[in-house]
Order: sequence, then structure tokens, then C-alpha cells
Amino acid sequence: MAFIGATNVDFNDGIRYINQKEYEKAFNEFKPLADQGHVPSQMNMGWMHSMGIGRAINKELAFKYYKEAADKGNKHAQHHLGNMYSYGDGTKKDRYRVLARESLNIKSD
Repeated sequence: MAFIGATNVDFNDGIRYINQKEYEKAFNEFKPLADQGHVPSQMNMGWMHSMGIGRAINKELAFKYYKEAADKGNKHAQHHLGNMYSYGDGTKKDRYRVLARESLNIKSD
């Protein structure tokens, strides 16, 4: 799926809101994009939920968004997802999945 035009404007608005510490506005820009499959927005949603940026910490939602981005090949999301599996944040602790993801990362470098 290609994202152009309004998507880039909305994403850039979200980044601007983050920089201005207007987190609720940033969330409102990123969420629809993330739900449409926009990987950078999925990463930002994972980060916001994981760290409690502009909302309460929700590790399960952080895991959901990081997994969506990781499944599309985003290495940063794969790293975060590996950590979440390793510590059991937002998902069941699963060392096998950590090792499998690390193996995929090594092969794709």
C-alpha cells in the first residue's frame, strides 16, 4: 500500500505536535494512519503506548502496533518487539520468538 499526499501531511503534523509536546493532537494524527498500515505511524503509536506519552501506558497496544510494523519489516519495530517478548511486556514472555526474530534480523542485514 502506498501512502502519499494527505498521509504525509498528517504524519508531519503528528511529528510537529510531538515536538510541541501536544501529544493528544499527535495521537489523533498518527492513529488513523497506523490503522491504515502506515509503518512510521505504527512505530509512533507503539512508542506512545509503551512510554505513556500523551496517555496511560498500555503495553498490549504498544505490542500490537510494534508487531504490525515489525511484520512489515521495520527493524526498529522488530527490536522493540524482541524486547517485549524477552521481558513479557504486553505479551507472554517467549524466548523462542526472541531468538527467531534475532535470526531474521541477522539474515536480512
